[in-house]
Amino acid sequence: MKANWKMLAAVFFLLPMLGGCPKSDSLDPSLPVLPADLAKLCDDPGVRAGRDVRIELATQRKFLALCRSKHRDTVKFYNQVRQLYAEDGK
Repeated sequence: MKANWKMLAAVFFLLPMLGGCPKSDSLDPSLPVLPADLAKLCDDPGVRAGRDVRIELATQRKFLALCRSKHRDTVKFYNQVRQLYAEDGK
């Protein structure tokens, strides 16, 4: 049991010393910022009471198409970032 306390004391003693070690740039990459239009959540138009169901359905489908397009652009951006960092790592 005393050996565990000695090990624990050594770890607490070494942690502040190791915290001062410089970080490598390859371990801490600075990622590009996600474009604001991709970071914004998709709008939900909701369903309005008393409206024609066909109009409400068309509105929902329009917003879904916009959200899918935004998701596609976000995935494309992410894949471009991954490819960029994969090329830098070679």
